[in-house]
Amino acid sequence: GVIVTGPTIHQAFNDLYFLERACMVQVLAMATGRPLRPIPERVAIAMAEAMRTNPDAADQPTLVQLRPFFDSIVAILMLLFLVMGIVYGITTGSIRSDRDVARMSSESVAVLGSYIVLAFAAAQFVAYFNWSNLGLILAIKGAGTLQGAGFTGVPLLVGFILVAAFINLFIGSASAKWAVMAPVFVPMLMLMGF
Repeated sequence: GVIVTGPTIHQAFNDLYFLERACMVQVLAMATGRPLRPIPERVAIAMAEAMRTNPDAADQPTLVQLRPFFDSIVAILMLLFLVMGIVYGITTGSIRSDRDVARMSSESVAVLGSYIVLAFAAAQFVAYFNWSNLGLILAIKGAGTLQGAGFTGVPLLVGFILVAAFINLFIGSASAKWAVMAPVFVPMLMLMGF
């Protein structure tokens, strides 16, 4: 097994986690059968120094100091909108008692039932897709197939745009499209030199 030590449990875990991720990327890169292009030494040294900075230091950037606020932003926004909604309901007369708030909340959540089931199924698909590395396998095999067929350059980019346009018919959200397309097309196009 692997033994990792560090000054704190947090740092030891981070070292193990990033070592495991780096090894995974190395193995996947070697699986392509192409010559590897190593990261320049100065970039690797700068990244190592950046990772070794003490997160508990007093001279940390302002955004790092505000991390507790950012970690709780969802709860803060939920409470803010809840209070504003209740105040609005009371002033307009649509909320007369706490039972009205409970009734309105249950009606809103009842509508979300089918969405929650759909989101669960989609999350399972994405988790299995990531767990199996199917996206990287498709990217590597797809890049080899496209190069073998001579489908490169401008025709490849036009083909990619047509695939994206076809996916637009079914997925309207740009972030959802990115989640579907990026695991396959980004590594595939990188392997093809784009």
